[in-house]
Amino acid sequence: GQYEILEASDSENLEAKLSIAKIYIDQKAFSKAIVKLEEILGRAPYSDKIRYYLGAVYEEVKDYKNAITQFLQIPVASSYYEDSVIHAAYLFKLIDDYPKAIATVENGIKMKDSYPQFYALYAGFLDDLKEYDRAHSVLQQAVQKFPKNAQLHFYIGSINEKLGHLDQTEVAMKKVLEIDENHVQAMNYLAYAYAEQGKSLEEAERMARKALDLKPQDGYVMDTLGWVLYKQGKIEEAIRKLEAAQKVEPKESIIAEHLGDAYFKMQLSDKAKKMYQRATEIE
Repeated sequence: GQYEILEASDSENLEAKLSIAKIYIDQKAFSKAIVKLEEILGRAPYSDKIRYYLGAVYEEVKDYKNAITQFLQIPVASSYYEDSVIHAAYLFKLIDDYPKAIATVENGIKMKDSYPQFYALYAGFLDDLKEYDRAHSVLQQAVQKFPKNAQLHFYIGSINEKLGHLDQTEVAMKKVLEIDENHVQAMNYLAYAYAEQGKSLEEAERMARKALDLKPQDGYVMDTLGWVLYKQGKIEEAIRKLEAAQKVEPKESIIAEHLGDAYFKMQLSDKAKKMYQRATEIE
């Protein structure tokens, strides 16, 4: 925070008050924390640190309007600037004000274009609005600026899929794994895509098993491995993986459908019917 305008004793006093506010936050006594932080900010109106804390507490209590007000006052030079833009833009999304969410992150890029998360968030908003061409354009710009950022390559791959550019999606996912060989999302995506296409199934199994080793509680990765095994004709093992996936993600229709297919393949008609019914109910 910036306490230059204050006497040293005042600065120490404010730090003590900030410590009290932090205790209130730790205790989830947010209304008391807000009162204390507002009091401190009144004495140190140029403190980006206090303003950021105050915005975060307002966000915690779902007072999004006041939270946004605080976050948008954080100056570009502050170490809190990038996070503040992300928070403000995301809160605009939560209150369903996409124009302001997009404007906030566009301004963030204009003021500080060296922060890759701005581009990812921007593309995410456009993805929500199904403006896939614009999202793709934003991400193309981003991967050129940050060629070693695996997550940006992953996002452009997922947008390519929505645009129907499946070859480009595969290229993007392979690029992700070139940058980060342990990127679970990309491994899971490629393994599932290969299973759907019925190609490179041994490679798909290797990737799915590695992804599951890295995220053993991930129901979607369990499903992918189960589906790869199903496609290879390893039905009993597939059922075990798909049952585990269905327990972790009981409200995911595609997992229920996959499990239904595996049961049907094993001539477990009643179980298959039950899973198909569940998949239909979820949808």
